[in-house]
Amino acid sequence: MTETTQILATTALDRRHLVKGAAIGSGALVAGMPAVVHPAAAQDATPTDRVLEEGSGGTLVVDINLDPETLDTHQTLTAATSNVTAQIFEGLVRAKPGTVEVEPALATAWEQAADGLSWTFTLREGVTFHDGTPFNAAAVKFAYDRQFDATNEFYPLGQWTLPSSFDFLAGTEVVDDYTVRFTLSKTFNKFLYRIGDLTIVSPDAVAKERENFGENPVGTGPYRFQQWDKGQQVVLIRNESWWGGTPTLDQVVFRGIIEPGARTAALVAGDVQIAVQISAEMVQQLQGNDAYSVVSGPTGSLWFLAMNVEFPAFSDLRVRQAMNYAIDKETIVSAVLTDTADIADGPLSPAFAVYNPTVEEFFSYDPEKAKALLAEAGYKDSEIIFRVPIGDPNMLAAEEMGTVIQDNLRAVGITTTIQSAEAVTWMDEIRSPDNQLTEMSWNIAPILPDDMFNGILSRASLPPGFNTSYWVDDEYEDLLAIGRTSLNEEEVAAAYMRMQEIVMEQVPIVPVCHRRSLYGVSKTVHNFFAEPTGAFYLYNVWVG
Repeated sequence: MTETTQILATTALDRRHLVKGAAIGSGALVAGMPAVVHPAAAQDATPTDRVLEEGSGGTLVVDINLDPETLDTHQTLTAATSNVTAQIFEGLVRAKPGTVEVEPALATAWEQAADGLSWTFTLREGVTFHDGTPFNAAAVKFAYDRQFDATNEFYPLGQWTLPSSFDFLAGTEVVDDYTVRFTLSKTFNKFLYRIGDLTIVSPDAVAKERENFGENPVGTGPYRFQQWDKGQQVVLIRNESWWGGTPTLDQVVFRGIIEPGARTAALVAGDVQIAVQISAEMVQQLQGNDAYSVVSGPTGSLWFLAMNVEFPAFSDLRVRQAMNYAIDKETIVSAVLTDTADIADGPLSPAFAVYNPTVEEFFSYDPEKAKALLAEAGYKDSEIIFRVPIGDPNMLAAEEMGTVIQDNLRAVGITTTIQSAEAVTWMDEIRSPDNQLTEMSWNIAPILPDDMFNGILSRASLPPGFNTSYWVDDEYEDLLAIGRTSLNEEEVAAAYMRMQEIVMEQVPIVPVCHRRSLYGVSKTVHNFFAEPTGAFYLYNVWVG
């Protein structure tokens, strides 16, 4: 592993929060970790400067901790699956490695109209999908229509899971073979960041495979699909004709090992070379082994409790405030997560440039204050169903944390009954008006506050979206519109600052902690880094 590998510090970490306003592009990490620079961030690399000079080849086996639910990039729900589909599919733009800056991918140039209501992209010529279908403007429009046009033949087979993130898009137009124009219904100041999520699929493959496309995915990415042995592994092979150069690995194998002990054993035995989002227990085990490193990076994620404010118990603000005073976050982060996460005081991680430090003043662990608020509210203890996912390491130690939280709540007079379900089933159950209380984790990069605010706490994200709190506030919605559409940076920042305060004034959630990116990596793996965007780049990784 190179000298710039990001290694988890063995000293005690500041559990309270990440480096505030971290300059992600400079390689700044969480408190207690070395600040290093991703090599690609230190140079003005273009997308074609991606061919490895040191060495190449080999098979890389990656444990993504869950078996994918589908390999259709337009239907992906879990971060584990995204790690696979990100090697197969691409968007028009992407994050420059080691930074949060936008760089060309399937588009080479773009231009915004003076009124901000349209964007025109010049597409990369000579690119083909893995099945030989030409990449062009028609393919881009096909991908758009498949996800957002309800009248489209393929819409039921590709509707994106979070349409609220793209509610500003009005349509797309083929200008010519290599020019495409997006029309917006309103200005959206983060358009370039968001359009990278519009991944492009082979129109011919979708038309041929239809509902089976998720088992036979075809994109333009550096690696192409070979086989999927469900419950065992997904195998990808090098795309020799990738526009970005020659990918370094011969083969990438993804395995979904769920049980922590089995994950550690597979890594130590050399059966896998990278384990994604490892547990706190795995971190401790690997720190004493010279053959492995723990590669770490900051995130914008939030692990929280969502309270359904339409449920009688949580309709009272004082009960929701009591919930926030009752949870012992310090013990959860130190004892359960062994200091591999950071205490959350509000909805945004301090790694966001618009983090508002006043949220730290709202709540602290105070069970006596929680009891007083419950008494003031006239709370009558009754069973609350507390939904907890199992089998998803991206939710951190969901069951262990749930047990501690259950004990914390019982100590102040709130009785909960934990109901556990596998991650995909749980995801369906919590998006129901019958849901009362649930653990949730929103795993995003510390770039766009809109990913948090519009993703889980907005009118647009009410179920079937992920606003499982069923909370809506008019002032918040007005500020959200400003944060998304205003072209005045100061106005945008002020809107996001105030939104954080509103969330903590009305507390539809209990912020618990911010996850860190944690990878267990064999030292036979070269050129692998924790990206600040959470992206998973393997085109320049090699084993040897």
